[in-house]
Amino acid sequence: MLLAASLENKVETLSPPSTATLGERVQLEGIALGEAVDVLKPKQKILEQVVQYLKTNQNGIATYKGIPLVTSQGPVSCDIKQGQIS
Repeated sequence: MLLAASLENKVETLSPPSTATLGERVQLEGIALGEAVDVLKPKQKILEQVVQYLKTNQNGIATYKGIPLVTSQGPVSCDIKQGQIS
């Protein structure tokens, strides 16, 4: 899945740290990973429920309800600060 942050007329894709392993799962900082779901049920509209809480903070780090999205090598980020992620 490709996620991007936007603010006004600027859009930029989010990136994991360059040292992160290709295919590594992104998780919320401090929260243990659950089992992966192969296919999300479209009728549940999970992404639509989550995306409203995805934003970049004052440092450009991707967050969900203020909790950073991270890999084992560090946070997912971009240059857009205080942007909406979609």
